[in-house]
Amino acid sequence: MSESTRLIKKYPNRRLYDTKTSAYITLVDVKKLVVEGETGPGGRIPFNTDGGGLCNNHPANRGSMTKVLEAVRQLRGEAHPAVQVKNCDLALAQGTGFQLATRHGSATMIMERE
Repeated sequence: MSESTRLIKKYPNRRLYDTKTSAYITLVDVKKLVVEGETGPGGRIPFNTDGGGLCNNHPANRGSMTKVLEAVRQLRGEAHPAVQVKNCDLALAQGTGFQLATRHGSATMIMERE
């Protein structure tokens, strides 16, 4: 893992933990990441690059396959230019129910470009 990588763990108590600083992450920390653009396509930790359920498709159809499709588009460099992550070589898709997992199950897929 590179020095700039930030690993955030989610514990069963639903609290986020930063393994680099050995501290829990607060909502203030998350807000700061969003406001500073760190979570956008040009940020250090881009996510939801397809705009999420309200922009990409109906929230009720926010199944796992839509997340996998966006991850593949990012890795191939085929996402819309406004949201394409530069030099995207690693992607994570996580979902619950339906295509990637079933009902109350969940699955996480990590994909890497060769």
